[in-house]
Amino acid sequence: ECLDDNDPKQRELGLNAGIALLSVCDIIIVGKRYGISDGMEREIFRARRLGLEEICLN
Repeated sequence: ECLDDNDPKQRELGLNAGIALLSVCDIIIVGKRYGISDGMEREIFRARRLGLEEICLN
C-alpha cells in the first residue's frame, strides 16, 4: 500500500489506477465477505462494461 485511503485525493488516485488496470485484465475476482465498497462498485461496473468475466467469492 502506497496511498493513504483516508486522504480523498489519494483514494481517488488509487481507484482510478485500479480502474485503468482493468483494461488489460481478462477477469475480475470480487470478494463479497465484507461487503462491497463504493470503490469496488465502480471497479465492478467498469469491468462489466469491458465484458470481463466476473468471479464472486464469499
